[in-house]
Amino acid sequence: MNNSESIPQKIDIVAATPEDARAFEEVTRQSWLETFPNEEHHISRADIEERFADMDARSALLHERMQHPKDRELYLLAKRGNEVLGVCRLVMRAHENEIQNFFILPAQTGRGIGRQLWNQALKLSEPGKELMLRVATYNAEAIEFWKHLGFEETGDVILQPLGVKSGASRPMMKMVRVAEGS
Repeated sequence: MNNSESIPQKIDIVAATPEDARAFEEVTRQSWLETFPNEEHHISRADIEERFADMDARSALLHERMQHPKDRELYLLAKRGNEVLGVCRLVMRAHENEIQNFFILPAQTGRGIGRQLWNQALKLSEPGKELMLRVATYNAEAIEFWKHLGFEETGDVILQPLGVKSGASRPMMKMVRVAEGS
C-alpha cells in the first residue's frame, strides 16, 4: 500500500451545475451496468448498454433539465478533487421529498461516500415531509443501506420499463422515511 492509499481523501458534496451533466450520467451508467442486469427479470447487460448508448443525447437532456428544472430539484455530486464519485437528485414536492438517481461509482462503494451524500440531501430536503425513493427489489445492498438510514419498505412495487428493445422492466419497490417530528 502506498501512502496515498492509506490517507483518507476528502470528499466534497456540492451542487451540480448543468456543466456536470456528462459526469452525472457517467456515474449513473457505470452504476446501472454493475447493479441492474438480472437474469430472473430478463435484464441483460446489453439492455443497460442500449439504454446508455447515446451519452451525448442523455447528457444534453440532463443539462437542459438542470438549467430549467420542472419541480424544486437539486442535483448533488460527491467529489474528490475533480473526480465525481457519486450523484443524487432530490425532488421536493408539496407532499414529499423524493430521492432519485442516487448512485456511487461501483469501485467507490463501502467507503462512506453514500452516507455523506445522503446526509447532505437530508439537510437540503424540506423538513416535515416524508422522504421517498424507489429501489430495485433485487438490490439487497441498496435496500439494507436505506433501511439503515431509517427507510421502510411499503409493499408498493411497480415495474419500471427500461425503454429498450427487449421490453425489459425493473421491479422497483417504494421505501419511505417518515418526516422528523411526525
